Amino acid sequence: IPVTQGFNEIIWDVSTIDALIPPNPKGASTVWIDDVRYFGTRTLDFDDDEFDKDLVSFSGLGRWSIDDSLSGPKTGLAAHSPKGLLPGESSTLIIKWTSPSGGPISCDIHLGMGKVSFFIDSQLEYIEDRPGKRTQKIDASVGPGEHILSWKYEPPPMTNMPMSMVWVDNVVLV
Repeated sequence: IPVTQGFNEIIWDVSTIDALIPPNPKGASTVWIDDVRYFGTRTLDFDDDEFDKDLVSFSGLGRWSIDDSLSGPKTGLAAHSPKGLLPGESSTLIIKWTSPSGGPISCDIHLGMGKVSFFIDSQLEYIEDRPGKRTQKIDASVGPGEHILSWKYEPPPMTNMPMSMVWVDNVVLV
């Protein structure tokens, strides 16, 4: 069960069977609970206006930015691909992290114009090349261990079109 940072209370209700002979007519006993693990989630909402250098890297051309340039309703800052890429070029945002328990992950992707491909450990999870679909919430699952998430952006065939970029936000890691 993912837990948030801070104080968390976990309660176990334990019932015992009534004993047939005294001195324990109500069924007193000892219960051992072990192997309890707490795993939290980490959300990258980019609202601190910087990339975590221990988690995030880039490949391809240009450097991704963080700002509030996404049109429409805003939820704060978001990461977006570089502006001004030419047809045939690409830029990729990469997050490399270790999941101690595995579980659900998610992110929000908003494509302006061009093509975005989302990969988990080099396996394609989502692809979109049609503009105007609004922000898409992507849900996936990972097993325990080290993982690489990557968002590859490729610009449209026409150069320097307005909104020629992709925005990524609210990346939830477990």
